[in-house]
Amino acid sequence: MSLLKIRQEIERLGGVFPIPKGDFPVLNEEAISSLESKIGKILPKDYRDFLSVFAGCSFNQYVLLKPQKETAEYIHSESSGYVNPIFKRALIAYFYGSDKGTHPISWAYSTYQERIPNYCLPIASDGFGNQLILSLQENSSGGIYWWDHENEWDADDYEDENEGEKMPEQVKWQNMYFLASNFVEFFESLFVDEQV
Repeated sequence: MSLLKIRQEIERLGGVFPIPKGDFPVLNEEAISSLESKIGKILPKDYRDFLSVFAGCSFNQYVLLKPQKETAEYIHSESSGYVNPIFKRALIAYFYGSDKGTHPISWAYSTYQERIPNYCLPIASDGFGNQLILSLQENSSGGIYWWDHENEWDADDYEDENEGEKMPEQVKWQNMYFLASNFVEFFESLFVDEQV
């Protein structure tokens, strides 16, 4: 059922094409299981279905996403002096696919795993370093988030600015914006930029 709904949403948004041109660089069951082993979590069925049919794709149209709220999941206190940026919307350039494609999900995971919250997986990009994230954490499993790299705060900088204090895991959510509770709901929230 989830794959049918995703197909309908892809059609509503004007379709997708594989990157590179040719066949979609999809992940077979073995590749999905290998990815799950690296992460240490099982992927939700709706996203597994997507990986097996449409991985490594881009939209034919300019497709945008917007958060359910403009503030990040972690808010710094006013007394901290840190700015809490807002996020309004973004473009999706491409979804990650298999190692046969131009944008492998294995590369995305190894590149971002130390920079994003634990048990989170980059699944798409805007092409400028910002990431669409699938949470596999217990309290938000299946949730879809936007990770804004412009507001990333790495662990070394945090320690320098906080007198050697280690960065708590929850601070990694200070540039994460909630989009949807699951992958199908995420697709339902997408829209084509009519101004292009």
